[in-house]
Amino acid sequence: MVAKRRGIGCCICAICCSLLFCLSACGVGTEGADESRDSGSPSHSSTEQVYQSTGGKLASSISDFASKVIREDSPSDFQRNLLEKVVREGSMSAGDYENAWGLFKRCFTEKGHGNIAFTRTSTGIYNQAYEIPPDEKSNSDKIQRDFQTCADEYESYVALVYEMQVGNPNLYSNPHEAALDCLHKSSAVPKNYSLKQLNKDIEKGPEASINIFSTPVQDCLVPNGISLYDVRKQ
Repeated sequence: MVAKRRGIGCCICAICCSLLFCLSACGVGTEGADESRDSGSPSHSSTEQVYQSTGGKLASSISDFASKVIREDSPSDFQRNLLEKVVREGSMSAGDYENAWGLFKRCFTEKGHGNIAFTRTSTGIYNQAYEIPPDEKSNSDKIQRDFQTCADEYESYVALVYEMQVGNPNLYSNPHEAALDCLHKSSAVPKNYSLKQLNKDIEKGPEASINIFSTPVQDCLVPNGISLYDVRKQ
């Protein structure tokens, strides 16, 4: 499989003690990335991969990646149509991404969970962390199932491809490596800022050496599936 379904998986949460769901798995949310590396380097565990710079790629282009998702995974008919459009046109439009998100949110709301709002980066990417309201935590299993059902139907693979297009145009298999590349290109960090430093700063959250919650940094972390939740704002 090329892409893992973006289930309500794990968030990287800075001093987070709330019940939080994420649409994306840790990092880019891909499976079998090691096998598809262009570099041909030996496989590593998912933890090791995040902490090492390999230069490995998931595909040669966004259209190639979308084609692999169609071929090796099971997107819904709605998402398959949008991915086939990416294969034809070479990229995904912001409008298609917005439409998929709108349908996902409507689906989730219509299942009785109220109107939910997600924060967005300045580049238009939704932060896929969802905090369960305190008065609904006893109903978390149903919320999780409904959340996943709606994501599988409308949003999961569409978001995976579009967010990679925005935040990881080089299609690095390591999401932290992709985030670092983005940070360097946008001059959000010094040129000598390393992958080791980024890994440490993600773990430190509010105590990071950079402003990890600033707009320029979030613009690179969020598209690569790195969701940091700052409970200081509560």
